[in-house]
Amino acid sequence: MSLTGLYFPSAERGLPARTILGVVVVAVLLPTLMVAGWLATLAADAERVQIERNIEQHAREISVALDREVTGIKGMLAALGTSASLHNGNLHGFHAKAVGISQQFGLQIALFDRFERRHVLNTAAPYGSHLTTYSFPQPLVEQIAGSRAPIVTGVMLSPIRNRYSVAVVLPVRPVPDLDYLISASIDADKLAEVFNVAPLQPHYVAAVVDRDGVIVARSSRHHELVGTRVQHHSIPPGMQGEFEGPSADGADFHWFYHRSAITGWTVLIGAPRAAFEQSFKLMSKLLAGAALALFAIGLTAAYCIGGGFSRAVSEIGHAARELPRRPPPQSVSSHFLEANRLLDDLKAASLDLRATDAQQRFAIEAAGIGTWSWDLVSSRLIASPRTCELYGLSASAEPTMDCLVSAVHPADRDLIRQAVRRCFAGVETCEAEFRVLGADGSSDRWLSLKGRVERDASGTPVRIHGAVQDITDRRTSEHERVVLLRRLTCAQEAERLRLAHELHDQTAQSLTAAQLELKRMEVELGPGAATRLAWLRSQLEDMAKTAHRIAYELRPPALDIDLRVALSGHLADWGATYGICTDFQFNCQRAEGKRLPDEVRTSIYRIVQEALTNVARHAREATAVSLVVNCRDDLVQVTIEDDGRGFDPGDDPECARRSGLGLAGMRERAALVGGHVEIESSPGVGTTVFVRVPLQERRQVA
Repeated sequence: MSLTGLYFPSAERGLPARTILGVVVVAVLLPTLMVAGWLATLAADAERVQIERNIEQHAREISVALDREVTGIKGMLAALGTSASLHNGNLHGFHAKAVGISQQFGLQIALFDRFERRHVLNTAAPYGSHLTTYSFPQPLVEQIAGSRAPIVTGVMLSPIRNRYSVAVVLPVRPVPDLDYLISASIDADKLAEVFNVAPLQPHYVAAVVDRDGVIVARSSRHHELVGTRVQHHSIPPGMQGEFEGPSADGADFHWFYHRSAITGWTVLIGAPRAAFEQSFKLMSKLLAGAALALFAIGLTAAYCIGGGFSRAVSEIGHAARELPRRPPPQSVSSHFLEANRLLDDLKAASLDLRATDAQQRFAIEAAGIGTWSWDLVSSRLIASPRTCELYGLSASAEPTMDCLVSAVHPADRDLIRQAVRRCFAGVETCEAEFRVLGADGSSDRWLSLKGRVERDASGTPVRIHGAVQDITDRRTSEHERVVLLRRLTCAQEAERLRLAHELHDQTAQSLTAAQLELKRMEVELGPGAATRLAWLRSQLEDMAKTAHRIAYELRPPALDIDLRVALSGHLADWGATYGICTDFQFNCQRAEGKRLPDEVRTSIYRIVQEALTNVARHAREATAVSLVVNCRDDLVQVTIEDDGRGFDPGDDPECARRSGLGLAGMRERAALVGGHVEIESSPGVGTTVFVRVPLQERRQVA
C-alpha cells in the first residue's frame, strides 16, 4: 500500500474528499437538529400548558365575580327583609323603597305571599297592579319553604318584561302570620357583562350554564343562545376540570369549566383545538426551515473545503510516488497543517451551531416577553423586537434609553429613574411597574420591568440585563376589584346610615313614648304599682340610651359635616368608656372651605375606630392614647399612638391574629382611597399606627 493509501484509503478507492466531508457535516448536524426538535416540542408543550392555565384562571375569575354579585344581592335582600315598612305592613312604603334599590342596581324586586300563593308587589309594575300573570313555580316555593335559606334559580323568561333573567329568592317572615318570599331578578344581558372581568381571545367562547344545563350568559351570540340547553350536555362532575366537545357552531373545542359552590352554576371557557396545535405547527415550520438552511450551508462549506482538501491529498500522493525514500518536502507538511486548520474550523462551526441553538432555546422560553441589555459604559441599548413593540417604538430604528423613558407616562418616569439609581447605589435587581403612552397619547397599557446588574471586579455597574412584560390584564383586574370594593363600602355606609336613622327616628321615639306612658301610669295607679313601673321605666331608658349609642356608632351625624368633630366626639366617648386618658390634635392647612372628599372622611373615621378597638382589645395596660390628624392640600396623615404593652410584628403570634382581621380591614380601607397603613411597635413601648392618604393625583391601579 502506498503512503497515500495508508493515510487516506478512500483516495485510492476513488471516494472523493468532498463526499467524506459531506458525510461528516451530516453526522454533526443530525444530532443537533434532533436536540433542537426536542426543545421545540418542549416549548410548544409549555405554551399549551400556559394557554390552559390562562383559560382556567379566566374561568375562576368569572366564577368569583358571579359569586360576588350573587352574595351582594343576598345581603341586599336580607337588609331589605328587615325593613320597618315591611314589618309594619306598610307595603306601599316597602314598594317605594324596593323601586329605589332596583333602579340603583338594575334589578327587578318582587314580593310573594306563600300562604296565599300570590304576588303582592313587583318593582316592574306600579304598586297595586294585578300580578296574576306572574307567579313563582310551586316546586321552587316548596324548596325554599323547606330549607328557609336563600336560593338562586336557573334562567327563566320573565312574563312581565319578556326577557331572560335569573333570580335570588329569600324567605322572610316579618310576623308569625305572614310568610313572604323576596326575590331580586337579574337580567341575563347584565350577567353577560361579567365576561369583561377576564377578556378572552377573539376565537375563544365563554358561557355561564345553570344547574339544569341552560345557558345563562354567553360571550358571543348571547341573545341568540340564552335560555337554550347546551348541546351534548355532558359536563363532568366536580368543581373544575376540562373536556372535549363541540361548540354551538359544531367546531371541535377544548372546554375548561369551573363550578360555583354558591350558585351551582358552571362557567365554561372553550378554545378551538387548532389554537393548541398552532404553536407546534409554527415551531415545526421554523425548525424545518432552519434544518434546510443549515444543511445547505454545511454541504456548501463541505464542497468548498473538500476541493482544497482533495488537492492537498493529490499533491501528497504525487510527492509520495516521486520520492518514496526521501522525507516529505516542506510543502506537503504545510498542506497537512492546512487540513488540520480546516478540521479545527469545522469544530468551531459546530460549537457556534450549538451556541446558536442555546440562544434559540432562550428565545422560545421568553416568548411574549421583551428582553433588553443596557451597556452603561458605552450607553448602548440592545432591545428585542418584542421590547420595541411593547414600548410602541419602531423596530427598524436603534432604540436608546431616552426613547424608552419618553414612551413612559410622565407620572411614572420617576419610578424608572429611581430603579436605575438604586442599581448604582448597590442593589442587584431593579423592578418597576408603569404605564406607557399609546400612539394617541393615552396610557392604555401597563408594563412590568425587571433587571439585574452586572458589575466589574471593582463593583462598578457596567451592564444591566432585563425583561419587560405586558401586565395590563392583571392591573385591569385589580382596578375592577377596587371599584367593586368601593361600591360595597358605599353600600355598607348607606345601610349604616339607614339603620341609624331608623333606630333614631322610630325605635328611640317609640321607647320615649313608652316611658312617658309608664310615667303617667305611675301617677294613675298609685304607690302600689309605682315601684314596678319605675323599674320598667328605667329599663326602657337604658334601652333608649343603647339605641342612641348604636345609631351614633353606625353613622355619627357629625361625620357628614366635619371630620374634626366626629373624631373628637368618638375619642372622648371611647376614653370615658374604657377609662383611658386621650389627647386629640387636628391640624388643617387646607384652603378655607375646601372639605375632604366623603370617601376619605369615612375611611379615616373607620380606620381610627378600628385602631381604638384594637387598643381596647389587645393593649389593656394602656393608660394614654394620642390621635393626631394633619391635613394638607395634597395629603392627610393620621397618627394613633398608645403606651400599651406593644408587640413584635415579626414574631408575636398575637400580631398575626390581629393582622388577619382588624389590621387587614384598616389596610384595605386605606387602599380604597389610594392610601396605606404602617405599624410600628416594640414590646414594652406601645404601638403607633400611621395612615397616609394622598389627595391629589391619586394613581389608579389600571
